[in-house]
Amino acid sequence: MRALGAAELLHLWEEVDSGRAAERALRLLSAVSADPDRAQLPGLTIGQRDAQLLRLRQCTFGDIMQAQTACPQCGERLEFAVPAAELLTPCVSADSVATVWHDYSVGDWRFRFRLPDSTDLMAIAGDDDVAGHRGRLLARCVAEARQGDKGVEINALPEDVISEIVARMESLDPCADISLALTCPGCETGWDAQFDILGYLWAEVSIHARRLLREVDVLARVYGWREADILALSSRRRRAYLDMCGA
Repeated sequence: MRALGAAELLHLWEEVDSGRAAERALRLLSAVSADPDRAQLPGLTIGQRDAQLLRLRQCTFGDIMQAQTACPQCGERLEFAVPAAELLTPCVSADSVATVWHDYSVGDWRFRFRLPDSTDLMAIAGDDDVAGHRGRLLARCVAEARQGDKGVEINALPEDVISEIVARMESLDPCADISLALTCPGCETGWDAQFDILGYLWAEVSIHARRLLREVDVLARVYGWREADILALSSRRRRAYLDMCGA
């Protein structure tokens, strides 16, 4: 994994800002992938994909991520730091594409399923029925469901059985559902907050892209340099030139 360069980051921000989330994730990873066969990226499990996004964040912006949220009980704002390395600790390896079907039994139920990937998310993204997303995702990923010797349609599975399958998927792909254990310093309420690395990273890319545009604007007007030449400078050197021209 390597960091996004300035020109590369700006190009990605411009090119995929309006794209769907799963497509955006794949474009980010494709830009920095050392694997010549980038066609394999959509087949990464969501956890594997998000682990790579965490590594991309480390390389491009550093390990520590500053975040904030509100207490669900009293509304007090919390600011905290999240190390990407800490979130990566329980994650499965993101170095290979998972194509294995998993067999799972609970009680007299037996299942064969695979873990969701980006192609699954893109397939259901255009559907306005958000409440039904989980069912359609399971229909794509669960190849077989049996109770005893009887086959059962996915849309006919009891809710408690569906919960068992989802829990098993999460245990096999822990980086697909990252949560942070937080405690409010005011009312001492504790809760688990979901952490969306793609949303967080894309927000940083957008902020950084706009900052780069401002830097290009100032340096181009003061020195008459081309955008490509300004973006080719290191961030430290750009900052030094900006300091010298009072920006």
